[in-house]
Amino acid sequence: MLRDLQSQLRDPAMQQEFQEREMALFTVVAGKGQRAGVPMTPAQTNSLLVALRVVGDGPAQVFLIGKDGGIKLRESGDRVSLPEIFTLIDGMPMRRR
Repeated sequence: MLRDLQSQLRDPAMQQEFQEREMALFTVVAGKGQRAGVPMTPAQTNSLLVALRVVGDGPAQVFLIGKDGGIKLRESGDRVSLPEIFTLIDGMPMRRR
């Protein structure tokens, strides 16, 4: 899932769409967290996992967190579709303003 997401983000058009929606990519792999490729402290990583109610060694998941802090999407599986996530974001009240 992570490789697929990173592959989609290598496309300049996808990068632009991602940035236009003011998105940030957080990853946790083998217990090590990153935000936009910048390492997070263990405490920050743990806080993220606790807030999302997941364990670090659990299955791969993608979360979309709204600007209000609520979980808008929780996906698991092998593939994630950025265009589908963009469509979901574009339908949110904060985005339509």
